Amino acid sequence: MSVVIVDNEKMGSFLGEVLRRAVHTSFAWIPLGYFSLMAVSSDDFKLCIHLSLLFLFVSCLILDCLRIKHQWIIFGARHYESQRLSSMTFMLFGVLVVLFLSPNHCIATAIIVSASIVDPIMGVMRRCSLSPVMVFISGVSLVFATWMVLGSHAYFSLSWVFVISVITVWVEYYQWRLIDDNLLLQIVPLSLVLYLAH
Repeated sequence: MSVVIVDNEKMGSFLGEVLRRAVHTSFAWIPLGYFSLMAVSSDDFKLCIHLSLLFLFVSCLILDCLRIKHQWIIFGARHYESQRLSSMTFMLFGVLVVLFLSPNHCIATAIIVSASIVDPIMGVMRRCSLSPVMVFISGVSLVFATWMVLGSHAYFSLSWVFVISVITVWVEYYQWRLIDDNLLLQIVPLSLVLYLAH
C-alpha cells in the first residue's frame, strides 16, 4: 500500500519545506536538554537518559525501515528518501554519537548546533540564488561564530576552529551518495576533535 501526499521538489511543497527546516533546526535544543539533565541527575537516572535516547533512535530506525518497505511517503520528505533512510534518522544517529563520544559538553553542543542550523540556512541561501562562494563563506562564518559563542574555542586555537568550520561546511556542500550529510556534518568534526584531543 502506498500513501502519496503532495508532490513537487519535495512531498508537500512549501509547507513541507518549512516543516523540514523547522525539525532540522530543533535538533539544536537536544544538547541543552541533555547536558542540563546530566548535570543534576544521579548515575541511575543518567543511565535511564542514555537508554531512552537509544530507544528513541531504535524506534525511529524501525519506523523508517517500515516506511521504506511499505512505500509510505512522509509529509516534507525528499524524493530520494523514499528508498533510503531519512535525513532525520541520520541526524539523530549523529547527535547520539556526538553526545556519547564528545570530550566535553561545549564541543558536543557546538558540533550539534552547527549541524542543526548550517544545513537549513545554506539550503535557503541556495534557493535565493546566492553565489556558491557567498554561500560557502556564510556557512563557514556561521559555524565559526557558533563555536566562539558556545565557548568551544577555549579548547582549541582559533586556527583549528577555523579549520573545523571549513571542513564542516565542505561536508555539507558536497553531495554525498552513500551517506547523508546530516550525519557527516557531525561525525567528521567529531573525528577531528577526537584526533586533536589525543
